Amino acid sequence: MKQLPVLLIISLTLAAFGTQAKATALNKVDAIGLRASYSKCIDAADGVTPVMQSCMRVENAYQDKRLNAAYKKLRAQLDKNKQAKLRADERIWLDYRKSHCAPDPDAGQADALSSFDCSILETAKQAATLENRSSIERLKQ
Repeated sequence: MKQLPVLLIISLTLAAFGTQAKATALNKVDAIGLRASYSKCIDAADGVTPVMQSCMRVENAYQDKRLNAAYKKLRAQLDKNKQAKLRADERIWLDYRKSHCAPDPDAGQADALSSFDCSILETAKQAATLENRSSIERLKQ
């Protein structure tokens, strides 16, 4: 995996372009529902891997719970055929996240952190997608 963690990208953007660029980058992150506390925790970790991993575990647990709640809410709004399609789509998404965020087995700690961050981001994106779909379904009823 050769992707930089999004929070690192935000920090680099801030350093290069100032607070306006950081606000733009953070708004994009906010759009998928990452919490500001995640960014603050990563910043406060000051590059210490175990501390960053702790931050990531907390945000991952939150995003996983959010994803499961959004899935259950949407599923309850759908008929049996659409529920089966949703279930199949989620399985495909899980496979995608696993392969997309997989670390290079020969890489070091930075790649493992990047992989973990990728998984958190993909989970947040999927939770936001399911929440939006649920809102649309609610409007249809």
